[in-house]
Amino acid sequence: MDRRHYLLTLGSGLSASTLAGCLSDLSETTDLGDGTSDGNGNGSSGNGEETEESREADRQIRTAAGQLNRAGASLRESQGELEDPETSDYDPDEPMEFLETGLEALETARDADPTAEQEVDIEELAAYAEALETLIAVTATVTDDTLEGRIDEINDAVDETDLEAARAVATDLAETFGAASDRLEDARETLEDLDADRLDSLAITALEDVEEGATILEDVVGSLTTLSESMVTFVDAHDALEIGRDHLEDEAFDDAIDAFEEAATGYSETAGALEAGESTAPDGLLTYFDTLGCQATNLEDAALAFADAARAGRDDDRDGAEAAEADAEDALDRAEDCR
Repeated sequence: MDRRHYLLTLGSGLSASTLAGCLSDLSETTDLGDGTSDGNGNGSSGNGEETEESREADRQIRTAAGQLNRAGASLRESQGELEDPETSDYDPDEPMEFLETGLEALETARDADPTAEQEVDIEELAAYAEALETLIAVTATVTDDTLEGRIDEINDAVDETDLEAARAVATDLAETFGAASDRLEDARETLEDLDADRLDSLAITALEDVEEGATILEDVVGSLTTLSESMVTFVDAHDALEIGRDHLEDEAFDDAIDAFEEAATGYSETAGALEAGESTAPDGLLTYFDTLGCQATNLEDAALAFADAARAGRDDDRDGAEAAEADAEDALDRAEDCR
């Protein structure tokens, strides 16, 4: 089966050519208090005289803004064309390097005895940097090229009826994407609270594109969370199915019926969650949604048929039991064909 992991295009519209606030643009024109400027940053501050410290803070603020722009652009450039996830080579190291340089500049600005207004600029850029750092990290999580292998691990473990191993992998995936979802929610709240006008005055470019990218990323993380949580439910249902078959073989019919009904409920919940999430799932995840949904639907049929077989066995209806078991086996074959 051709499975594909999904990689997010974040911050569409950012490009290296639109960067502002770079180191090459650090020339300053400062008001001298009489409507003139000397072009060297020697102007007056609010108390009539600009200090060397405030000029240094200004240089570092400009440097930080430029590096944060570079981090956002690098994130976009590193992801490349993501319609074909197999060819993506997203690497968070480059945007993180720019981000860390920007954070160092902000720390230097804090130590340079900035003015009150500069302190506000520093904190606004720091908040933006925090959100950008989360976007970089979460993008790395959802573009992890081990996803296909992890899903194969689950399928192989289920095939070998090593359901404990299958559950461990599925649970780990669910926890990973759940944590990413929580981090992303915090980042989106930070982005919403930013002062867009102030960031614009600091030459932060394409903030709206970053916000749009965060929205797209939220959709992808949500889909991966739905998928991984559905896998946990699926494995639990499969465990109940195996328990039911053991009880049926031992002719413990009432226990078998209970287990099969539990399995059917779990498969139904899996199929329902996947169906609800499929409409918003990105193309790169649809194969996973379709395959698991197909399996869950047919395994639900199998569990219900096995429950009918157990009821027939309890009633000493041998022919009914055999017919129901045959229906169950047919459903199991259909589930296998979903792959």
